[in-house]
Amino acid sequence: DTINYDEVYQTWIKEKQLWNKDSGRMYAHNIISFHKDEKVSPAEVLKIGITFSEKFFPKHQYVVSVHQDKDHLHCHIVTNSVSYIDGSKLHQTKRDLERQKRFTNSLCCEHGLTVAEKGRHFDGTAMEQGEVTAWSKDKYNLFLNDSKKSYVLDCAIAVLEVVPQSKSREE
Repeated sequence: DTINYDEVYQTWIKEKQLWNKDSGRMYAHNIISFHKDEKVSPAEVLKIGITFSEKFFPKHQYVVSVHQDKDHLHCHIVTNSVSYIDGSKLHQTKRDLERQKRFTNSLCCEHGLTVAEKGRHFDGTAMEQGEVTAWSKDKYNLFLNDSKKSYVLDCAIAVLEVVPQSKSREE
């Protein structure tokens, strides 16, 4: 009825040892996240996470966990890197990640949920030129807190300064 960290860890390690693959990458971690204003229930988030996992990791053990610890719902999907069916090791290419993104977007559409558009806010309004967005909350907080100087912050400021004069991505 309940799953705990230690049981999952021990089960996955035994599976890896069975196939003599208990080193290197041990798991894959995916997150499917929804905007705080999205009308989605924890049950829907769980269903989307399970559907995603069944599609992309059918030969692997995985745990789907819905989190409500932030102001937005999201699920974490942690997948054993070694298949319990044939012992193959999970490898994800950029192409695989792109397919996963397209599939997740289509799942959201099927559920009547919003699909994020590049360069737009959740409500569909355009982001202003030079507006900073960051997927990592820690990095975002660095941008907001001037008292903490860091390499990441220095790089972000440098990029923001040169973007208006650049004519191409490479430049």
